[in-house]
Amino acid sequence: MTAFAPWRPEEDLGVLPRYSEAERALERPREALRLNDESGAALACCALWTSDEMRDPDGVAVARIGRYAAVDKEAGARLLRHACTRLSALSAKRVVGPMNGSTWHTYRLVTDFGKAPRMPLEPWTTFEEVAAFEAAGFAPCAEYVSVETEALASRDDAETAAREASKAGVTLRPLSVDRFDAELRVMYAVSAAAFVNAAYSSTLSVDEFLTLYRPVKPFSEPRFITLAERDGACVGFIFCFRHPGAPSLILKTLAVDPDLHGADVGKALTLRAMAAAREAGLSSVIFATMHASILSASWASERGRIIRRYALFGRDL
Repeated sequence: MTAFAPWRPEEDLGVLPRYSEAERALERPREALRLNDESGAALACCALWTSDEMRDPDGVAVARIGRYAAVDKEAGARLLRHACTRLSALSAKRVVGPMNGSTWHTYRLVTDFGKAPRMPLEPWTTFEEVAAFEAAGFAPCAEYVSVETEALASRDDAETAAREASKAGVTLRPLSVDRFDAELRVMYAVSAAAFVNAAYSSTLSVDEFLTLYRPVKPFSEPRFITLAERDGACVGFIFCFRHPGAPSLILKTLAVDPDLHGADVGKALTLRAMAAAREAGLSSVIFATMHASILSASWASERGRIIRRYALFGRDL
């Protein structure tokens, strides 16, 4: 007979992943659960979050299920149903997953793999995980895409866009790797402002942001990471890096201060990155894991092709 039990820090779950004290300290789950078989071996595991801060597009507070793993669909679906029952008992009305606490951490399931090689920092799941969520009553509530385009901008295109942004007093400069922590701090401030009203957004402290992004320093090339400034303050940035398995530049994050929407700052940052990719001898740019409805995804899809699809799943409780 199977049984549910707490999933304690550092427990060895056999083929399933561990959940370390450090990871828990960063993600701060309310609870972590496991499903065991009759011998006590783990069949599935997940963690739960219940803060009211995160809202869906309807403004409803959402609980989260993350750190999900299972040996098969049946075990996974059973644990997910149990997790939903537990969240309902904690007064949650709606739940999304998989999401490791917030969109700052790993979230989403791959729903269409395509044929492109896997990218760093990309969610990577299986169809069996999708089937487990569906069997537990979940359905897609937000969809995302990665789009590849070979229509790279020229240096003239980038400079024209930069001149347009300069009409709003904005200048562009490359990342200073020698001041990496300081650069991360100003990018954090822009990110916090840019994404504050996005669905499923939540706050993150600057120290947590630094912990998350310091590991990317070794593959951060200044020509692919640009900051936009006005009056000496950062008002936007684009973070890109080379694909290690393909001649492509991955556009991971684009953020612009909401006060400058309409000033073409995002366009200037994007075209500068695309021109840098062309000058570096790369053949394409990948707009990675973007919400399917946002302008940048639409702009890219007009000039490229969707190479992967993802979804966040949700259900009422």
